Amino acid sequence: MANRVLCIEIGNRMTHVVETDFKVKEPKIYKSFSFQTPDNLFKEETLADVLPFKERLDAGLEEHKIKTRKAVFVLASSRIASRDVVIPHVKENRIRTLLYANSAEYFPVDLEKYQLSYRLLDEVEEEGEQKYKLMVLAVPNEMIDAYKSLAKVCLLTLVDLDYIGNAATQLLEKNIKNDLYAAVRLEEDTTMITIVRENKIELQRTFPYGIADVVQAVQKSGHFGEDIDFYETLEKMRKENVLSLEEEEIQEDITEGFRAITGNVSRVMNFYSSNHAGAEMENIVLYGTGADICGMEQYLSDELSIPVSGESLREALPQEKGNTGDYYPLMYLTCVGAAVNPMKFRLEDEKEVAEKKKEHKQIHIEPKQFFGICVVVSLVLLLAVIPYYGYLKMGVHKLQKERSEKQYLADEYKEYNQAKTEYEKIENLYKETTTTSEGIGGFIDELEKNMPSDILVRSITSTSESITLDIRVSSKREATKIVDELSDFESISDVQVESLEETVSESNQSYVDFMVICTYVGGTADSETQNETTMNEDVESLETKQQDQTAGK
Repeated sequence: MANRVLCIEIGNRMTHVVETDFKVKEPKIYKSFSFQTPDNLFKEETLADVLPFKERLDAGLEEHKIKTRKAVFVLASSRIASRDVVIPHVKENRIRTLLYANSAEYFPVDLEKYQLSYRLLDEVEEEGEQKYKLMVLAVPNEMIDAYKSLAKVCLLTLVDLDYIGNAATQLLEKNIKNDLYAAVRLEEDTTMITIVRENKIELQRTFPYGIADVVQAVQKSGHFGEDIDFYETLEKMRKENVLSLEEEEIQEDITEGFRAITGNVSRVMNFYSSNHAGAEMENIVLYGTGADICGMEQYLSDELSIPVSGESLREALPQEKGNTGDYYPLMYLTCVGAAVNPMKFRLEDEKEVAEKKKEHKQIHIEPKQFFGICVVVSLVLLLAVIPYYGYLKMGVHKLQKERSEKQYLADEYKEYNQAKTEYEKIENLYKETTTTSEGIGGFIDELEKNMPSDILVRSITSTSESITLDIRVSSKREATKIVDELSDFESISDVQVESLEETVSESNQSYVDFMVICTYVGGTADSETQNETTMNEDVESLETKQQDQTAGK
């Protein structure tokens, strides 16, 4: 019991709570439950109406007889910025200092309002030198303060925080041994896909589409009755396969609800494969709230033409004897992973640390104890210790006086050497730290000035070499104009069109989705060796490639 914690993930619709082991290699789910997240809990990442949440949490803890009060919260927000960064190979206790020293190069924001944290992804070699590859996060301070306040109101002891992208990978790395696979997390309003190769994260994307549309389609169909809410429908879908119902109208709504999910998952896998020759995805590992819906694995396997399963993760988290009732471990995978090895967030500011040290130094003595001490001291004095004590005290005082008269010289010399050593270390670290992504600020400025207001930028991904844009426009002509505009940016040395797809909706409205990779000026991508082509030639080439793939060439 002493090493157990409550891992709590607060979503837009549902809150998941798990009692599990803290920082162990093979955690167990001792107790688990979920409840509907109250409206207006957070307002712009700050606490608003917290009492309904506390009441529902307390009710769940009491119902499941959970006494653990230590807590780990899972962070999931679009305001959390993430970057992959390569730094010199330094001691682990100096990584955070190095990141803060170069933070302005990683994140174009006011970092006084953010806290940096990181996860070591890999050790790489560049130009004959060993370096670290990190996933670095910038989390708003007000978000961290909100979770600290929430824990305090709920009478919980906050022991750590973890980022949702890090939490899931803890159990994936341990239990999935395939060389190359995609892990897909299905939630009510979001879908996260992580490409893992040789047990290392290669790519991670989150899309604002989830299973909510599918559940609502089944709810509105009346298959489970007329007076049934969203969460009751979801619970029944875990026990009865409605994804293969024969009713044509329901099937059309279900297919439409899955369209955004399957489309984005397929697009990310194709994007990765096109940038890694010979890379063939073995399977998809499924987890999250939607993973335990009956028939979900088979449905996605048929739609994506690749094996989809979450069975290996289910086997890694068997149901404990005390955890009674329906058991859906894939829904709680992120909560369990957050307790394995959470990211290093600083939960106390400098003032709080100083106050705790001050309180720790204070000695509290009860009146009875003080009286006993006085009696003992009196007895010692009566035994004639005072004369000898006075003699020794005079001698010590004389020696201390002589030492203090000369001590300042030694102190100043010691401080000088320490300051000199620290300065040389920081100077060497600064010289060794390099980056090629300084053009991101200029690129964003040019993007705001030159791009038309009616385009939809669906996602932006930045590395030290380039920036990738997923864009939706109304026609191929608009796509051509946008690529031509990007080619004229002063911060960009090369523009490549990676994919282009034209879609016609049921309302006979057409739109074009395409992905471009822009190489920064000074980046490492080699654009000079490539043959120069026009945008129209790029579009024709992509269309020909897509037609060949459709024909099975």
